[in-house]
Amino acid sequence: MIYWLLSLFVSSSLFALSPATSAAAISGIATAVFPIDPMQRGKDIANMVTTFLASPYLTSLSEVAIQTARNGLITDVQGINPAPNYTLLIVKYFSAGDISQYVVVPVEQILEVIYSTTTISGSFGVAVTTGVLPVFEVDLLERANDIVSVVSDLNSKTGIYYGPRSQVGIQTTLTGTYYVPLTNGMISNVQSVSLNSSAYGTLLLITYKQTNGLLAYISVGTDQIYGINYYSYVPPPPPSLRNLQIQ
Repeated sequence: MIYWLLSLFVSSSLFALSPATSAAAISGIATAVFPIDPMQRGKDIANMVTTFLASPYLTSLSEVAIQTARNGLITDVQGINPAPNYTLLIVKYFSAGDISQYVVVPVEQILEVIYSTTTISGSFGVAVTTGVLPVFEVDLLERANDIVSVVSDLNSKTGIYYGPRSQVGIQTTLTGTYYVPLTNGMISNVQSVSLNSSAYGTLLLITYKQTNGLLAYISVGTDQIYGINYYSYVPPPPPSLRNLQIQ
């Protein structure tokens, strides 16, 4: 079995230093900062996956996988659809039964692109190199536009992702009751995301549907969104909620 690993360890912020990096700074150990352009990294990831999915690398047994910081190991990758600014990547992969699935991954959460001549198994990880600090310089307006674009594509009734039971959710760092409490910061059943009244892309206006079918609205900082969840099938609500919707 042969694995080709493209390691892409990331750090989300120059100012969110890890304890190891802070200790290194205090002790006087020199730290090399590697500024990473998200668009350039996103393009390279998409191109690398495309390369591995074509001859001479593609065979009847070969496989491509992506190791991520939040979604774990995504195996049997079939392609990548990037957002316009490449800060978000829609990864297509096969689940059991060769059913196409999609997951949205922020570029800074992708740790490795993995290629194997046989089926990929096991676990993979990336360690921090002492004295090295990779930093993604994410432009808020570019990320905001990518979020708007991805949500629009996933919800488009004429697109490849939409289904009668598909749904989009946005993972945030927010807490509070709002219209209904956001469980673990998740805004479910998102209908649209807009940059209206936010010319600089620092805030997003999100429209989502409550369990009773009524629309609700919430403003979220672009930096407060760390995931976009797509579900091709949403299970029906329990009877109590179905009765609530009927009323």
